[in-house]
Amino acid sequence: MNASPQPNDTPHASSLPRPGAMAGSPADIPVGNSAAPVNRWLSIRWVLPAMMLLPVVVGMGLTGLLAFRSSRSAVADLIQEISGEVTNRIEQRLEDRIAEIDLLNNLLVAEFSNGALDSRNPDRVRQYFWQLVRFSPGGDALIYANNQGEFVQVKRLQNDEFDFSIRNAATENQRRIYALNAQGAIAGPPQVQSFDPRQRPWYQAAIATQSAVWTEIYQSATPPDLTITLAVPITNERASISEVVGVDVHLQSLSQFLNGLQISKNGRAFIIERVAGDKGELVATSQGLPFQARVDGMFRLEATASTDVQIRETATYLKETFGGFLAVPTDQPLLFYLQGERQWVDVYSFKDKNLDWLVVVTIPEADFAGKIYQSAQRTLLAGGLITAAVTLLSIVLSRWLVNPIERLTRAAAEIKQNRYPLNELAEMTPRPDEFGELAALFEDMALVVSSREQGLSEQVAALRSEIAKQGKVVDENVSSVIKVLQQSKQVRQTYDTRQPSSQE
Repeated sequence: MNASPQPNDTPHASSLPRPGAMAGSPADIPVGNSAAPVNRWLSIRWVLPAMMLLPVVVGMGLTGLLAFRSSRSAVADLIQEISGEVTNRIEQRLEDRIAEIDLLNNLLVAEFSNGALDSRNPDRVRQYFWQLVRFSPGGDALIYANNQGEFVQVKRLQNDEFDFSIRNAATENQRRIYALNAQGAIAGPPQVQSFDPRQRPWYQAAIATQSAVWTEIYQSATPPDLTITLAVPITNERASISEVVGVDVHLQSLSQFLNGLQISKNGRAFIIERVAGDKGELVATSQGLPFQARVDGMFRLEATASTDVQIRETATYLKETFGGFLAVPTDQPLLFYLQGERQWVDVYSFKDKNLDWLVVVTIPEADFAGKIYQSAQRTLLAGGLITAAVTLLSIVLSRWLVNPIERLTRAAAEIKQNRYPLNELAEMTPRPDEFGELAALFEDMALVVSSREQGLSEQVAALRSEIAKQGKVVDENVSSVIKVLQQSKQVRQTYDTRQPSSQE
């Protein structure tokens, strides 16, 4: 029988000529789709850096975000605390000033009622008024007038000086204004003006209501300023005499007080008077004056038309958000955005008699968040440096891992092609890590496969020699059988020709 090769005796493809290769030989057995390129997007060189960078970036991002939010919340609490303190200071200042004004009016009413002060003794009135205005910061001026046109006033000027105004029969019903020296005495000649106190709004309001009343804000006679007066009528036994005393408050002095408050770098404080038609006109501001001069006199500014951007935008926000100043809440902090920056607003309602004011404090968050932004920038810079370092480290590490893998892959491909890169493997075997161990295993495998291939090649050669010998014997036997058959045929033919004809 012919010997057939077993699977473990498969001859090497290079040892057999392809035209005469047997069926089932390595030359005819497909060895995988080695020619097709493999698209491996999930590579160690990308996965390893991503796995190292992702936790770092996410961790730093979450830490920075939480720190930023926590710091921002702390800043918001600080701003609310500061704005609350500023509002309380303004409220306390207004209440103290109102109390002082009430006290001054009560003193004047008492002194004129009991005869200690009399308009017929203007020098005594002047000295008394000067002492009160000098030592009381509540009022900017003290006034007295009656229905006979008599008028006395002592006013504090901007430079902390004082003047004295008088109108009576001795002045020929003209207002005379004198400067006062450090002792409250008249110094220098007077200025003369046409003036009738009975036409002034404070006198008319007190006579009309017959009670203490705040006037509407009006233009004072001198110097140019806007003034509000708390006027009080004096009740006396002389029905023919109508007397009124009052205390003036200049809007400029209120603005100076607000300007002296320590709010923040760009913080603003202002007072709005809620007037008819739900308008909000400025009473005082910490930034400039709440009025402007025109040819025809002074005029007040609406809060929504202020020359200061922050005051104007804050007032506009309050009016538009709550449908007018009457509905603005005064028991909660408010927040809005101005040019992309958060603005915290605190509102307090101040009322006294017929006064109806809103005290507003607005503080930009950026005034206190500068350190937060600097810290965020430092955090981002540090995060960028750490990310760059981790990226570089991950690239180096991935190359350190991928390079030996690629060399082992090339070695495996060489072994698959019956080539044995022992020199390349020998360079990796000294490595003291798993790659060195794996290279040693590859080297041993290559030697085993090479030895086995050599043995298979020798077995295949012997088998072919045996097949060749067996084929020669078969050919000789076939020739002998054919020769015998041919001889037998000749014998049969000869025999047939020699037989006599039995029919003859």
